[in-house]
This record gives sequence, C-alpha cells and structure tokens, in this order.
Amino acid sequence: MFFLVVSLVAVSVMTVILIVRNRRLQENLHQKEKALLEANERFQLVSYTTSDVIWEWDLLTNQVWRNQGIQLLFGHRGEQPRTDMEWWKEHLHPDDREKVFNSMQTAIKRGDEFWSKEYRFQRADGTYAYVFDRSYIIHNGYGEPVKMLGSIMDISTRIHSEKVLRQEAVIDPLTGLFNRRYLEEALDQEIRRAVLNDQTVGILMLDIDNFKQVNDMQGHAIGDRLLRDVAAFLLKNVRGTDIVCRYGGDEFILILPTASMEFSRQRGETLRQGISELDFSTYCNLNRPLTLSIGVAVFPEHGDNLQAAFEAADSALYGAKQSGRNRVCVAGNNHG
Repeated sequence: MFFLVVSLVAVSVMTVILIVRNRRLQENLHQKEKALLEANERFQLVSYTTSDVIWEWDLLTNQVWRNQGIQLLFGHRGEQPRTDMEWWKEHLHPDDREKVFNSMQTAIKRGDEFWSKEYRFQRADGTYAYVFDRSYIIHNGYGEPVKMLGSIMDISTRIHSEKVLRQEAVIDPLTGLFNRRYLEEALDQEIRRAVLNDQTVGILMLDIDNFKQVNDMQGHAIGDRLLRDVAAFLLKNVRGTDIVCRYGGDEFILILPTASMEFSRQRGETLRQGISELDFSTYCNLNRPLTLSIGVAVFPEHGDNLQAAFEAADSALYGAKQSGRNRVCVAGNNHG
C-alpha cells in the first residue's frame, strides 16, 4: 500500500512537471510566434515606407518578392515584374549582366553572409539607373543558403555628381580641353607606357603669338573666343590617340603617343601653317594672320624622364619665340 501511494505521488509530481513544461513550451512558442509576427510587421512597414526597392529571393523555389519601390524608383507600373530572377537579370545593363550575376552566384556558393554590387538597372522608359544592391544571405541549420533578403538604392544622382566633379577637376572650363592637372597625369602615364613598350612620346608646346595684344586692345571676351577657336582647331588636327591640353593662358600642350621626332616636327609645322590660314576677322581685328610658336621634344631622345622631356619642350618653345616667333623649334636645335 505504501509503495502504491508513493508511486501515485511520483506520477502526480511527474504529471505536474510535464504540465508546467508544456505550458512553458507553449508560452515560449507563443512568444516566438509573436516576435516573428512583430518582426514581419516591422519588415512590411519598412518595405512600404522606404524609398528603396526591398526584395526577397527564395533560393529553393526561385520565387522573388519585391515591394512597391520597383514602381516608384524605376517606373515599372505597366508591367507586373515576374516573380523570378530572370526578370531582374534581363533588366541589368548588358555590360553589367554577366559580372553582376556571377558575383552573386559566387557569394551564394562560397557561403558568404552578405553580397553587394553597383550596377546599372533599366527603367521602364528604357534608360538606366545606377544602383547599389546589397543583401543578406540566409542559411538554414545545415549551413545551406535558402534565401536572400536585400535592398536596391538608386545612386544615379551621386554617380552623376561624382562624374561632374571629376570632369571639372580635369577639364578647362573655357576651351573644353584637358587642363594642366590632367596633362601631368596623362604625360606620366604615356611615358610609363613608352618605357614598357620601348616606344617614343612626342611633346608639342604651343604659344599664340602676340596674344596679349588681342586681350589688351580688344578685350578679354574677344581673347576668350580666340582661345576657344584655337582649341577647336587643335582638336580637329590631331590623331584620335593624341591628347590636347590647355596649359595656361594662351599656351597649349600636345602629347603624341608613339610619335617620332620627325613626325612630331611635321605635325608642328602642319599646325603652324594651318592656324595662319584661318580667318578670325568676323570678330577679331588682326593686322596680320594669327601665328603659333611651337617647341618640340621627344621622349626619350630629349630626356629620359618626365621632367627632363617636358623642360626640353619648354626650352624649344622659348627658342622659337626668341628666333622671331611663327616657327617650330626642336629641342637641342633652337633655330628650327
């Protein structure tokens, strides 16, 4: 009898323990479900209030969900974007498509936790927006990737601003030619390439003869217009690989990759003769044809480094001016 009572008591105690455990499990489950519901509500709220495109890709079913940002940012209202990744892939810029998709697949296969990329995405009107896409790769308990959750931000304005700033940094605002800052970088790059490939680089330094008189007697507006016309003339009379820069004032620099000394000298003569044949009389009162003084140097013949070659061209230009202007002087031979 005693053992029976003890057994019943033990059973009762175990029953109570199981009931308590069950209640705790149910409470924990309820709390987790509540937390999950709240998290889902927050996610839905964020997806409706953000200006970005929020997307979710189920890697097992290949189904994609996107919020209304796909319409607000990119105008895809008339068509309902397909719920698969092919629609997204088809709207990537052709030049970006392969590298972007491959980088995503690599991140998934490698087991990465995050993936991000800048690329161009097609709007409904056919134009392309620059976007920044970032996502979190979700893995199951076995470490297998099962889902990607990400957002797409339109960064077109930022990219445009950066391009404008870069352009302003290297472009002369008056003539539209490259400026002195770009010249130094470009010349250094061309000389490095010439050293690597055992080639030459021609350097032409040009100066408009008697330009100060135009500015002083006819005003800076006329002088500026003359500078723009000379710049346009130079651009039309060089090779596609040549680089034309405004060095400052009425001085211009031409970089001629792979050009020999004779080719560089002949190009200088062509420019000198060509500018004298132009008619500026419609707005500029010149008592004689416009002329150029030109100094020519070639790397590595006239200097085995950037500074030496540049100084050789500058010295040749000085020689052209001292010899009476309207002439081409080659470094080391200041009499033309």
